Amino acid sequence: MKSYVKVFAKRLILLSADLFLVLLSLPIALYLRLDTENLSMYFSHLFPYYYLTGFIAYFISFLIFKPYRTILRLANLFTALRVAITICFGGFFFYLISYMFNFPAIPRSIYVIQILLLVPSCLGIRFSLRIFDRLVQIPNLNGTPTLIY
Repeated sequence: MKSYVKVFAKRLILLSADLFLVLLSLPIALYLRLDTENLSMYFSHLFPYYYLTGFIAYFISFLIFKPYRTILRLANLFTALRVAITICFGGFFFYLISYMFNFPAIPRSIYVIQILLLVPSCLGIRFSLRIFDRLVQIPNLNGTPTLIY
């Protein structure tokens, strides 16, 4: 029971870190694309519509593809591909929702820039948690030494 709570806590932390990166990447993508040109106009439209829509779109894609379900110690290339596919699907879903509901227009390159920001940052979070998990592991010193030949 105790290990299940520990695994659930790690998955919840990973999911919340990914969703925090989603919310952080949209204003960064806007800044990289516009470079302070009409940035305040976009930020006034950004908060009521795009944050909520982006959060819901990426949350649904994270629930569908479940990139946080793999054990961090066993993460490999397929885990990285799953994260990249999840983020691409979430970006496409985000674009579709904002297009269907006729939200105030932002440049379409924002969605691509957001995906390009999210993939390495989400993979970086997983990699850093994997390193942290390796550093925190305490070796079991209670066993008897055995010579294996």
